[in-house]
Amino acid sequence: MNHKIGFLFHRKHWFLGILLLTNLLSLGCALQKVYMVPTWIFQPPKDKDFIYVVGSAGQSISPWESKEMAIQDGYVKLAQIVGTNVSAKILQRTMGSHKWSSSSILKTSTKTALKEARWVAFWADPEGKAGMGYRVFVLMKLNKKFIPGLE
Repeated sequence: MNHKIGFLFHRKHWFLGILLLTNLLSLGCALQKVYMVPTWIFQPPKDKDFIYVVGSAGQSISPWESKEMAIQDGYVKLAQIVGTNVSAKILQRTMGSHKWSSSSILKTSTKTALKEARWVAFWADPEGKAGMGYRVFVLMKLNKKFIPGLE
């Protein structure tokens, strides 16, 4: 009788050990997913209604400062896109009979469009997993309807 109880007890520990090991492996996989590089870092989303850009910044005085610098970088990239499209629109208009102050139109149109930009995702990479050392990334979007020439 004792032999049967010992066998069941041993088998119970084996099962608990397997269960514990499975849980630890699951937890390890879940934690690994948290630290994976988001796909939008290297390939921003494509959308018919929005333009997406990725702004980034290196290490700064504080994480908040790095995030703000990444957002500013995103605004610069959006301004380049908006400015290029506004410049093309101005060129089309000045080819006609109208005379416009191109620099004034460019600045006003760019500022107006950038007010509508929003950041939609943020990721800090203190370990350099994206291959660029310490970086902070922000995904920004702007509705194309706010960009003259793209509407």
